[in-house]
Amino acid sequence: MKEIVIPKNVNMYAIRDVVISFRKYSDDPDEDKKLIIDLTKVEFVQPSGVIALNNIIQWVMKHSGVDVGFRVTEEKSCVGRNRAAMEYLADCGFFSSIGQPKVFKNPKTRSTMLSVKDLDTSKVEQWKVTDLKKWLQNQTGKRNEFTSVCTAIDEIFNNISDHSQEKIGCIFGQYYPKNQEIIIAVSDFGIGIPQSIKNKFKKTDADDELIEFALGEGVSSQSIPQNRGAGLANIMKTLTTNSVGEFTIISNCGIVNIKNNIVNSSDVLEESYPGTFFEIKIDTSNENLYDLDEEEEFEW
Repeated sequence: MKEIVIPKNVNMYAIRDVVISFRKYSDDPDEDKKLIIDLTKVEFVQPSGVIALNNIIQWVMKHSGVDVGFRVTEEKSCVGRNRAAMEYLADCGFFSSIGQPKVFKNPKTRSTMLSVKDLDTSKVEQWKVTDLKKWLQNQTGKRNEFTSVCTAIDEIFNNISDHSQEKIGCIFGQYYPKNQEIIIAVSDFGIGIPQSIKNKFKKTDADDELIEFALGEGVSSQSIPQNRGAGLANIMKTLTTNSVGEFTIISNCGIVNIKNNIVNSSDVLEESYPGTFFEIKIDTSNENLYDLDEEEEFEW
């Protein structure tokens, strides 16, 4: 039996060492096919960490055929920040998404949460109406269409259609009222943006440079004929112009952050991320976020 300890802070940066541990385990799993995830040290959880951890656990389950279990402090004796973190993981739907909803307590989705969900690309249009838009309206008190956010989600899932055989992305959203900020994280099990670009364009640049290339106008691997999105560049235009938001892409060994419609930072990671990860940050105090036309309330 192998045990992997999750660090105090669960975010997309701290999780990198965990990704390395999972990948090493996947290369040489235990004979008894049992993997324990130790969450007793966790004190702070961010949406990006929830999705990254969810993605790597499901990835290793798929590739190694292991039985995953969790080590947690019993609910009745769990206190302080670890208890708060465990309650958060339960309530956001993290344990449910792994198929173990009662690891810590019965989950109860909070009003500020857009629950963790494995979303098929064919169901995105319906989900945007029934879940995403209503949630955004409830958080902001605005009856808007939230075109910029919906467009970003469209392009992310177009990207998943392009390079992921399973056509599924795991998504989670959290609103922080005090910061007037919404964070939405999405991840998939695909081959990754850099590998898609290498396959189509025969390029040999570093992975972060390949992600930057993919962000260019009109660039897409376009392996799906019906995929008629404008590409990842569309996220830059609709979401980051006028400081409405920013987004970060981690794929294979590349990590790129976009602000104000330009690349803010770009780097190469030591270990490859299995698939592609997106984090969107939205400033709800920025009036440029809101569409000019609000939904009409019909009177009969």
